[in-house]
Amino acid sequence: SQDVWRMGTSSGAGITLGQDEQAGRLAPGYLADLMLVDLEAAKGVWFAPEADPLDILIARANRSHVVHVMVNGEWVVKERQAVKLNEEEIVSAIREQLDSQSDSVDMKQFAADARGIVPYVRQYYRKWEEGRDNHN
Repeated sequence: SQDVWRMGTSSGAGITLGQDEQAGRLAPGYLADLMLVDLEAAKGVWFAPEADPLDILIARANRSHVVHVMVNGEWVVKERQAVKLNEEEIVSAIREQLDSQSDSVDMKQFAADARGIVPYVRQYYRKWEEGRDNHN
């Protein structure tokens, strides 16, 4: 789990932002990105009380366990709620965009096409759930 942690923090920041950028770890002068996770919820019944928090984070935590997020020193999520985005405004803009596009898209054909791929999607996930590597 240490290798995975480094790939998602210091190594990932170096690849994404460049090796010269001071990011990917908590240190003076570095960009302040921080994520606080509810490890107790992530642990559930699957880990012993003495389990390594990093193992829990890597193996079990997902977006539902994220409580707070700080990016470049500013809180962007607090108490699981976005503080920099107006979600109602975003949803409204998406709906408006979809409504304007629906005039130019044959929705019946779109729905028929979507229904046509359902068996393939189900087959893919069935094989994935069975642990098979070959998804063709």
